[in-house]
Amino acid sequence: MSRRWHGVIGLLLGGVLAPGRGAAADGDGDGVPDELDVCPRTPPHIPVDAQGRPLADLDGDCEVNMSDANLFASCVSGALVVFLSGCEAADLDRDGDVDQIDFGLLQTGISGSATSNEPSISGRVLMVSTAGARPPIGPVGLRFNGSDGQPDYTVTTSVNGVYSVSVNDGWTGTVTAADPGRCVLFPASTAVSTPVTGPVSGLNLQAWVPPIGVPMPTFGIREQAPASPSPWTGTVAGFYYVDNTHSASTDASNPNGYPAKPRKTIPTDLPAGSVVEVRGGPYTYTIGGVIPLGGNGTAAQPVFIKGVSAPA
Repeated sequence: MSRRWHGVIGLLLGGVLAPGRGAAADGDGDGVPDELDVCPRTPPHIPVDAQGRPLADLDGDCEVNMSDANLFASCVSGALVVFLSGCEAADLDRDGDVDQIDFGLLQTGISGSATSNEPSISGRVLMVSTAGARPPIGPVGLRFNGSDGQPDYTVTTSVNGVYSVSVNDGWTGTVTAADPGRCVLFPASTAVSTPVTGPVSGLNLQAWVPPIGVPMPTFGIREQAPASPSPWTGTVAGFYYVDNTHSASTDASNPNGYPAKPRKTIPTDLPAGSVVEVRGGPYTYTIGGVIPLGGNGTAAQPVFIKGVSAPA
């Protein structure tokens, strides 16, 4: 008794084999035959699902672009935090949350227009690392400054810092903050030295913006403390080392301190340019209920008091 089978047997080498047929046509080369492909013009190297739709196509238009990035941004929950109802499609790795891993998958799928493979740059602006969770950056402006006669471009990120901008073929230049009074980038300028000839994803930046209603400080955001002396085996002018948990710590005849002989307390009258490294703790000595701290820093010679996240 013979049986006649109708349908698709399976995927093999990017094509579909059916009884009596060779590999089916696959015009965009995404591994899904044209007869089943709901997005038959997907640009090369874009991950797709079993129907040929780009994995990160959240709005169903067969493209992965800024519209999808904005939808994704509205769904970000963070690692191990369940996403909001209606954001199932943004959970690209299907692990129950919408986090940085999903954003990486979104960047991998950025395609721009389904009818072209135009040069573009995309990524995300994140708040600089802090002691706690990093809040969303909010909409910030970026300026793409062309070099060697290339044009300039500006773009505003989504509330979660996602951006995408189309550029000229072969574009090179630098990326800076469009409004330094609103956003400080670290570093202040990022070079794009390799000519952009297609979609470039993953150009992620770090930045700081003041809280809503707080003006940008004129001082104290970009300034960084000088590196500690190395080696630091004795008193070094301008540098102070404090660790009240060290067995050899003392304030007696020890105005500065150093790693082998720290001070027990933070000096209370620091000259301009001082750098104080504080370890150990807690520090509970007070005058009038507060720990006394004083310095005579200037804009040219700030006073830095810094801690460490992982004491050596």
